[in-house]
Amino acid sequence: MTCSLRGIVHHFNNRISEAAAAWIMVGLGIQIIAAPVPSDYRALNGLIQYVSGDFIAWFFITVGFVRITALAANGHWPTYGPWLRSIGSGAGALIWSQMFLSLIAVSPDDLTSLGAPVYFVMTWVELISIYRAFAMRDRHGRFG
Repeated sequence: MTCSLRGIVHHFNNRISEAAAAWIMVGLGIQIIAAPVPSDYRALNGLIQYVSGDFIAWFFITVGFVRITALAANGHWPTYGPWLRSIGSGAGALIWSQMFLSLIAVSPDDLTSLGAPVYFVMTWVELISIYRAFAMRDRHGRFG
């Protein structure tokens, strides 16, 4: 199997949004580790009240890689794949919604972040992904 853009798109098919969200999580985790000043990341203000920046970073990386693994093995794990995908999407929806709420509710006087609409949309994409993981589990995550 060659690793080409066409091969990646064919493998992930209609799950490309899940793959993108997983890679974004990994990237955010790496960014938090590389620049460990969580107080500068206003989207994390709601989470930092309860857990450390290091925990958030490793949580993002771990959940992201578990999701990527579940997506890559889609179809080979017909029993566990949909569950792993839906749990990952649930974790993603929780993360994105908390980041959205941090920008809107925690500091509403300073609404200068352009991330709020992105996190709002990502939350809904993750919720739709939960539905898709279970609705199409007999088709190995693919339409048709």
